[in-house]
Amino acid sequence: MTFGDPVVVESGQTYDRDSMERWIKSGHTTCPKTGQSLTTLRLVPNLAISNLLKQWCRDQKLPFDDNPSTGYKSCTTTSKAALEAAKMTATFLVKKLSSTTSIEASDRIVHELLQLSKIGSENRASIAEAGGIPLLFPFLKSSDPSLQVNAIEAILHLSASDSNKKTILRYEGSLDSIIAVVTTGATWKARENAWIGDGFGIVTAATLAAN
Repeated sequence: MTFGDPVVVESGQTYDRDSMERWIKSGHTTCPKTGQSLTTLRLVPNLAISNLLKQWCRDQKLPFDDNPSTGYKSCTTTSKAALEAAKMTATFLVKKLSSTTSIEASDRIVHELLQLSKIGSENRASIAEAGGIPLLFPFLKSSDPSLQVNAIEAILHLSASDSNKKTILRYEGSLDSIIAVVTTGATWKARENAWIGDGFGIVTAATLAAN
């Protein structure tokens, strides 16, 4: 694939990483398309485009070289371009999750949302703004162990933001769903994550609100 590792530069334009690195190594300090001078030559993974590429390859049953440099761990939200990329990624994933009926596909998407939620309050806010939180709760009742674990862990990380915690508590049956995972989760990992969730004040806050 000729565009397997999309990155965003300071100007907001997206390029293939290899091509942009060659451009920089040749001595250029401007955006190839706009000509704008770049005060930083940092290349930020464009997760939205990367996910679109991966999804297209899956749909076409084509192999995709999942380059580690495009992974969520290398993502940063310190620039406007990176923030926009995170928002696009969150919107894309939430839209896909809302339309899929496949357990396997749902598990894959929830896992990607989980990875995104682990990195920064901006990413967690983007997922919430895209409407991702309500879509996660039904999966707490899933009989699929992997999907249940990914869903409860994603909710756990999203609850690290106070505004998201309020959204979680407003979801009808949220407390009962979390407690159900604590007591009858499909795996010990799911039950453990639900217990850890109380460390973030999910169950405690809901209990206080009810009194």
